[in-house]
Amino acid sequence: MRQVSGQPAAHVCLGLTVVAWAGAFSAIKALLEHGTSAGDIALLRYAVAAPGFALILLRAGELRGLRGREWLRLAVAGALVVAGYHVSLNLGESSTTAGTAALIVALAPALTMALALSLRLERPSGGRVLGGLATAFAGVAIVVAVGSDRGLSIEDAQGPLILLGAPLSFAFYNVLLQPLLGDVGRQRAGPPGVGRRQDQRRRDGGMSAVELQRKDAAERQPGHVRL
Repeated sequence: MRQVSGQPAAHVCLGLTVVAWAGAFSAIKALLEHGTSAGDIALLRYAVAAPGFALILLRAGELRGLRGREWLRLAVAGALVVAGYHVSLNLGESSTTAGTAALIVALAPALTMALALSLRLERPSGGRVLGGLATAFAGVAIVVAVGSDRGLSIEDAQGPLILLGAPLSFAFYNVLLQPLLGDVGRQRAGPPGVGRRQDQRRRDGGMSAVELQRKDAAERQPGHVRL
């Protein structure tokens, strides 16, 4: 793994990313209060981000090697993360606070894991995973309940329920893209032949992406005998 301890620029970029992400919720709330619609906010955010995405796409060599169903999978994933995520976030935040919105959106990793487990794309690695998922969901439920000054009601729950569409969209986006990252990304980023070996093992054994990476790492260790 490449060390980044001697790269302060990388740390600065990561810090700026965290600040920008955190500030987005307050900015969205301010725009909503000034009469900007949820759809217009989503378009504005992607108008700012689109040039950077286009540059990354060009530098990555476009999307060569995708087949028909993979293009469909990519299109559905894109619609989820662009329309589903942002419209749910903006609509939901119009009925709740920016802080509550940030906490609900932060459920995305837990919902992704829960979805992957329910679809048998990942295997539970012990009680800590299930305990972590339960803690994440319980924490958000407590914050939503305590954060309501008037007690729980359908009106108070409307914003958080709409906001749940954002992390759910992101979770489905991750699950849909995972096979594409396995088929395309590892063939480009990994050592020669690693992507092909991992894809063959997935077809033969149904191994998860994490298991494949661990097995490849073990095979590259000195003294390993390949059967």
